[in-house]
Amino acid sequence: MTSLTSLVLLVLISYLGSLLFKKLPSENEFIKSVTFTGNLYILLGFLIGPKVLNLLNSNILNQLNVLYALVLGWAGFLIGLQTNIKSLKRFRKIYYGFSTVNFAIAFILSSAILIFFSIVLSDEFEKLEMVILALAGAVTSPIMLGVVLRDFKSRGKLSHILQFVSGYDNILGVIVLGVIAATIGEQFFPRVFLNGMLFLLISIGIGLFSAALYRYLSPELKKDQEIFLLIIGLLIFISGIAYYLKLSMLFVAFVYGFGLSNFKVNTKKLYINIQNVEKPLYILLLIFVGANITYENGQYTIYLLIFMLTHFLVLLFAGYAANSITRKRLHMRDSIGLANLGMGGLSVAIIMDFHLIHPSSFSRLLIFIVAISIIIYDLISYKFLKFILIKSTTDQEK
Repeated sequence: MTSLTSLVLLVLISYLGSLLFKKLPSENEFIKSVTFTGNLYILLGFLIGPKVLNLLNSNILNQLNVLYALVLGWAGFLIGLQTNIKSLKRFRKIYYGFSTVNFAIAFILSSAILIFFSIVLSDEFEKLEMVILALAGAVTSPIMLGVVLRDFKSRGKLSHILQFVSGYDNILGVIVLGVIAATIGEQFFPRVFLNGMLFLLISIGIGLFSAALYRYLSPELKKDQEIFLLIIGLLIFISGIAYYLKLSMLFVAFVYGFGLSNFKVNTKKLYINIQNVEKPLYILLLIFVGANITYENGQYTIYLLIFMLTHFLVLLFAGYAANSITRKRLHMRDSIGLANLGMGGLSVAIIMDFHLIHPSSFSRLLIFIVAISIIIYDLISYKFLKFILIKSTTDQEK
């Protein structure tokens, strides 16, 4: 199969898949989980990938890297587009405090634990891969939260806080990824600090320049189709530059979206118009993740189990610690960390972003770990969310 035929196949699958999301209601928790989260397409990607049917072989996947750079750019762009400073001010400061503490503890503690095990188990693994893996796990984005809120009509402060944490952690995760990714290209400068600061400034500059260019050109465009093409054109431009310079596509596009959101551009209508293609592009990303899943040896299983156990214990502790600090003002349950076990789409996007920047056997290990973990934890997350939110609603009614 040629790369062009593969591209047509992927676009067709993504389009049909976005329709399938709406057609598979089910009371079965597993089916509900894989259809709502899109994890079904990770399994589909694995099926058509090099390890099974080989419809997408390794050469084709490499040729499609630029396409997936654009998909990652789109994901970062949407997060940035929703990051309006004035809108963020309407949330209580204590929400930011809780979410920041929860994220920081989860990220730092997971990094330390995973680095420790990588040193004990193998001298080959770089600390960078473990930090990226920790970041993917620290982004508490329980995608099944929407299903629980819909099915059980959960309400109250806890539901509101979990929705806030889910969105705010996406912002923190992309920013931290951008900072980490900016320190990779050491071939340009001998000192990591100067190199990192330079590439971080380049990343920010590309995104803000594109946002300013959009603001300058958009008043001349009258039709929604013209505006959409301008957005896509600039997104292709910045994603291509980021891919070439080995910068984070997610972060650069985030800055682009952030700039539009805060440069007095009518982003409300803009977001509504472009949201229709969000689901097909997300499916493309999941298929790419599935196609890149590989299993080389028993060490993969060991690292998977270590990560899953670390993820569970660290998020439970981080939720407890953040709740202890804010207890007097938020009055939440100490088990709130269980509600954040789910790993959303940004976790996979972070790993794929890193894989495109720094492809190696180690990055493929990270893909395996996160792909398997996200399927398992999304199912577990539904059960914990249902228990905690229903219990919280019951307590409030007493």
